[in-house]
Amino acid sequence: AKQCYETAYQIVRRRFGDKNHRTAAALSRLAQLYDRQEQDKQAKATYRQAIDILREGYGQSNLRLATALRALGEFFLDRDEYESAV
Repeated sequence: AKQCYETAYQIVRRRFGDKNHRTAAALSRLAQLYDRQEQDKQAKATYRQAIDILREGYGQSNLRLATALRALGEFFLDRDEYESAV
């Protein structure tokens, strides 16, 4: 599954660019996979990369950004990292 998600991300990134919401969505899906596979370091970095794309491209009040922030918050909550989740 990991190779499929990584390939999908690369295809989307090449098609739409590094700063597109579709690229951020592909990164979020990849981060969720890393999360399920307990690859915490990669999951956290990938969630943050998606968030950075959305924040830069769409601003602080974007629904896609809120969804990505929620996913990262849940990631931290699942690991009892409450300070990071806030």
